[in-house]
Amino acid sequence: MCEQVGRAWFDRMKTQVDLRSELVTKSSATRWAPEVLQIHQKYLAQRMQAAAEMGSIYLTKVKRSRINSLSYCPMVGRHHVPKTALRYG
Repeated sequence: MCEQVGRAWFDRMKTQVDLRSELVTKSSATRWAPEVLQIHQKYLAQRMQAAAEMGSIYLTKVKRSRINSLSYCPMVGRHHVPKTALRYG
């Protein structure tokens, strides 16, 4: 589990470094303000997409963790978990 978390973190950091490197390279090669703005807009859109994906992954893991912790809770019992406790919404 720790290895998976570490690998996922490393992949996210590598993606961020690649995005920033691309931003710097393209921005320094550009001479016109509108082009620079377009480059920055694309960069920010990619960052927002990555954040949304990570948020979705995190939310899924939290939901799974909640279901697993409730279904194996010794106080509640495996077969006595109310169905409302397993709903996400």
